Amino acid sequence: MINTYLHFSVWNIQILEDTSDCMTRISSDHDTIDSVRATVVSHGTRRKLAIELPSDVSIPAGEVFQISMSGNLYHGRFDSFADSLRLLGVYQTPDVARDPAEGDDHLSSWLTDEGLTAGRSVHVDIIEPEYKYGLRPPGEQVVYTDPDPPDSSLQSIAEQFSDNI
Repeated sequence: MINTYLHFSVWNIQILEDTSDCMTRISSDHDTIDSVRATVVSHGTRRKLAIELPSDVSIPAGEVFQISMSGNLYHGRFDSFADSLRLLGVYQTPDVARDPAEGDDHLSSWLTDEGLTAGRSVHVDIIEPEYKYGLRPPGEQVVYTDPDPPDSSLQSIAEQFSDNI
């Protein structure tokens, strides 16, 4: 059941929907979830921990995606390095993921909390290709909330608006 509420203000009218009952919960071992075994690597001169995908994995480089870790939702992007893609950090908002100099990276602390050091494996679950990915330590099963991806026309409007700010 979807509860719909109207929010009136002097400047606009918004329709807000409570979709909490509509969210699908899906286990990381479900047959609709593709899982990739990635590697924790040291990156750069500071030897910052990052996640490197195998070279045969195809994810658009430089695009910002949702990243789920330990039940929390963040944003990150996979950047191209040599012949592979690396996830260098995850952040609270898509804007900070695009320009990480201003935000706190939650990837390093998550890797440390999970005991994942350079050379160890980590699973990257493809929840919704080109939209939402999940990270989990090997051998662990997690349950993801699987929202519908945004309408592509609305997403493109939001990206144009973000680029003009």
